Amino acid sequence: VVTNGSFETPVLAFPFVGNAASIPGWTHGGGGDGPEWAIGYSESGGRGITVAGSGNQFVTLGGGSVVGTGTWETLVTGLTAGNTYRLDFMMAAEVAGETQSLTASFPAGSATPSQLFVVTGLGPGNYWRDWHDETMNFIANASSLDLLFSATVLHDVGLDNVRVTAVP
Repeated sequence: VVTNGSFETPVLAFPFVGNAASIPGWTHGGGGDGPEWAIGYSESGGRGITVAGSGNQFVTLGGGSVVGTGTWETLVTGLTAGNTYRLDFMMAAEVAGETQSLTASFPAGSATPSQLFVVTGLGPGNYWRDWHDETMNFIANASSLDLLFSATVLHDVGLDNVRVTAVP
């Protein structure tokens, strides 16, 4: 079970940028411009967020206006040791034409190697408008595991709709 995998709690109000410490089930590390965002955020000139990967909110990781590292980590529960599971999530680049990446890894609870995922923002416009589905399989070593997303990028890569399901 992934807690709050679509980052819809708490519901963000104007100005639609949230505090990383308030997101149940997740721990944020590193920098970035704003760790949680919602549809409705807008800057001068009409630039703003018009879509999330799933629902109305998502999180970001990266360096903001400089190259930097950001992380999001959660405890996944309800697993059976030795069984195979599928991790699904959505990601988006902040800037049109820019290629960004993030790594999914399991610091505890699985020996499955980390995997790098890459996406290029297609636009039009900036602010995470082009979301992509990503997936990987892993084998659980215990009834719970530590799931870590990390990115060292210029700007921030978007993350949303994190879920884990058993592979039959």
